[in-house]
Order: sequence, then structure tokens, then C-alpha cells
Amino acid sequence: MVDSILQTIIKERELDKINKEKNFCFTIPKKRERSITPFLPEKGVILEIKRASPSKGDIAPSLDPSTLAIEYQKAGAAAISILTENNYFKGSLQDIVEVARVLDSQKGEKPAILRKDFLTDISEIDASYKVGADAVLLIARILETERLIDMAVRCADLGLGMLIELRTDEDIGKYHDVEKALLKKGKSLDNVVAGTNTRDLATFAIDLLKPLTYGDALPKKMIFESGIHTPMGARFAGSLGFYGMLVGEAASKNPQKAHSLVDSFLAGGTKEVFLNTIKWKQYALELGVRSYNKIEKIRLSSLKPNKTLPFVKICGITNVKDALKACELGADFLGFISVKKSPRYVDKKTITAICKKVREKYSQVMCVGVITDQNSTEGQVAIGLATVGILDAVQFHNCSPSGIATQDFWHYQAVKIGSRDDIANLEKVLNFGQPRVLIDANVVGKDGGTGVQISNELVSIAQKKSPLWLAGGINPENVGSVLATFSPELIDVSSGVESSPGIKDHKKLEKLFENIRN
Repeated sequence: MVDSILQTIIKERELDKINKEKNFCFTIPKKRERSITPFLPEKGVILEIKRASPSKGDIAPSLDPSTLAIEYQKAGAAAISILTENNYFKGSLQDIVEVARVLDSQKGEKPAILRKDFLTDISEIDASYKVGADAVLLIARILETERLIDMAVRCADLGLGMLIELRTDEDIGKYHDVEKALLKKGKSLDNVVAGTNTRDLATFAIDLLKPLTYGDALPKKMIFESGIHTPMGARFAGSLGFYGMLVGEAASKNPQKAHSLVDSFLAGGTKEVFLNTIKWKQYALELGVRSYNKIEKIRLSSLKPNKTLPFVKICGITNVKDALKACELGADFLGFISVKKSPRYVDKKTITAICKKVREKYSQVMCVGVITDQNSTEGQVAIGLATVGILDAVQFHNCSPSGIATQDFWHYQAVKIGSRDDIANLEKVLNFGQPRVLIDANVVGKDGGTGVQISNELVSIAQKKSPLWLAGGINPENVGSVLATFSPELIDVSSGVESSPGIKDHKKLEKLFENIRN
């Protein structure tokens, strides 16, 4: 079996500890020379000093840690994370020494220094303390429970803060074991913070909704880690209710953004609750339930691990009969086209009537308005219907929301993919903080419903950017292959189940759902 990136990093790091001695040829001071700055006593943002990464290569290879630390302090960082792993992140313990020296020379409140590395034994906690770190990262995924507890207790003994990173249900269990162990020894939990990484360290893929799939199982003091590149993304993370946010690449590469990232996160965390946030939370919780049900099904049977069934959106609905049939068969979303030139166009009165009938019997099904121009009359109609709750969401198809209060209704974007160049558009939308983006085939002069599939090569590339929401040419005949090959989180089907544009063929619908379940 090929090792994951995480396994490779840890193996090479352990070899370095043997070949270069435990502290990688760095001379550890005999004692600590500076006082400890409390780690995140209040809500705030951790900005990271990061030269490179396994997924991006060089990010800011020539950065000066001292200069960057001062910029972060001025930007209002609550803590500064310093990556000290050398092989893939090009960091060192010397970076901590330099940042500590420059911060201690400044007046006013100092951000805490977090050592971020793949620590695996207690001696590394001691070394972190002596070189001047105020807190350390402990990755639950790479540590057995007893080792994690021992390292956490040592942190508490020394007065160090700890950021315990969680990714799985097992990790959450380990975290609660740490809490119990610390309390049993009479240790305070004030300096204990949990973090949940949107980046899977095994594959380095990003999922901004992953932290939300655990619901109330997560600790209260949670840090949102990774995947934030813009102030809009930071505001989204803040609106989700997290205690803090950790930003790496975006801050190291563009220090001038640091202040706006901090301000946006804190602004997003105000007491005002946004409907867009509420809906994404609900979706993430349903994702978590589906994932749990899949695991339980495997555990209780002799079956090999199977893919989780995707969410299904049946798009281009124009009448009540087709809408109810799709719901009866198991559709999660219904799509209504608010584009006048489309043969599947439906007006305000029709959308309202169909949604009313759907909600009478299938209240869990989400009704989505699809628009290609928010400034068009029909685009404004769809946004208005979503704002008052007749539609549940708006799909901005190959267009971007601009100048409107998008926090007031659930929304997502769809990007057309026809070549490698189009992947840049997908990345741009994701960087703006969209947790999910639908990809559809790029057919010149057409906005959707073309029956054309995106090439497997391009789907594979897109899938590495974010959990896959896939449209384009899916039908009863190929849906099994699509699911087996890509395991998309959501599929969007329109022309593949029609007898004519806007009219669904119920036999095709039945066959589609039969093949999905099988």
C-alpha cells in the first residue's frame, strides 16, 4: 500500500530524529528564558509562518519570521503558529527563537507562539518549552491515546497551551479522554483548545464543512483550521460559531491580507445569525448522519466498505407531477430554472405552486432556483423567493453573487468545466469561501441540460479541490459508473431523465434511483 502524505512525513521525521539527534541538530537551551503568554484566553485568529507545504510546494520560501511576526501582531493575531518541520514545510526551531525575541522586544500585548509540528514524544514538549513556544500542536490522529494524554499532561505541568487537532470520531474520543485525565490530576483546562482541520492530512484535500459534520460532539473551544484564503471565507468561518481560526498560506503569502482576515473572522462571529450559515450547518449535519449510517452498515454486516449514497438533485422541474415523483423516489433537491431563454424556464407563480405541493408531503426536500444572471428580472424573482422562504436556495450558475446580501439566503455556485483552464475558475470560487461548488459541462452557448459529460480527467482534477458536486450528462445508464468511479457527494440530473425538455420520464427516473441504490 502506498503511504499517505501524512505517513511519509512522520516516517521521514522519525528517521531525522535518529540521524540528526532528537532536536534535528538544533541546540536546545538549558532553560526557558521568557515568560509564557497564555494561549487563546479569548476568541481570536492564529496566523501562521509557513514557507512551504506538501500540497503547494513553495509558498513564501524567503519570508523573514521576525518581520512577519510583527505584521501579524499589528494585524491583531491572537497567536502566531510556526511550522518547524523541515523536510516539507522548510521550518525550524530557530524560527521560534527569532519570533520570540522580536515579540518580547515589542510593547503591548503579545500573541502567543504555537509550535506546529508532528510531535510524537514528551521530549519534544520539553524542547518546545525551552526554545520559547507558548503552546504546541498535538495531532490526535498520529498519537495513541495514552501517548496523547502523557504529552498533554506534560504541557499542563509546564504551563504550555495545547491545540489538539481532531479529524475523526476516534480523535474526539481521545480529546475527551485527555480532558478527563487532566481534571483527574487537578489541571486546568483553560489552556486546552481543540482544532478541527478542514484539510485531510492523509490526502491534503480540503472540505470546509468537515468540522460541522460532528454536530454537538465537538468541544466548545474549537479552532477552524485551513482552507481560508479570503476575507469572505474568514467571515464564513466566523459565522459558523468557531472560537478561533488558523490561517496559513493566505497570510504567509500575502501578509497585507492579515488584518482583513482577522477583522472578517471576528465580524462573522457576531451574535447575528445568517440563514446561509444555518442551512450549511444543516447540510453538514446530514452529511455526518449519512457517513455514520454507512459506517454502521459496514460494521454490522459482512459487506466490504461501500460508498455513501450521494445527494440527488433533479433539475429542470416544470410541473407538480414530476416534482412529486422525484421526491417519492428519493430526490434531496429539486431545481427550478429561472432563465427565460431556457426551455425549462418556470415563472414565479409556477415555482410557488410546485414548492407548496412539495412541502405538504416532502418537507425535507430542498427547492433550488437556478439563475445565470442575478440582475435579470427572473434572477431577482428567484432571489426574492429564496429570501422569503419559498425557495430553499439559489444556484448561481456560471455567475457570481455580487452586491447583494447573500447571507440572507442559502446559495452556492456552479462552474462550467470544459478544459484545464476552467479549473482556475473553480479554485477562485472555492477561495472565496464557498464550501461547495457544482461543476457542469462547458458547452458553448448553453447554460445546462445539454446531456454532455465532463471528461473523467477533469472530474478527477476537480475532485481533489473540494468534495464533488457533479452535473452534466448523468443518466440511468451511466450513473452506476459515475458513482463507482468518483463517489460524488451530490449529483445533478436533468436531461438524462426527460422525454422532452422540461418533461420528466418517470420510467427513467425510477431506473435512475434504482441504479443509484444498487
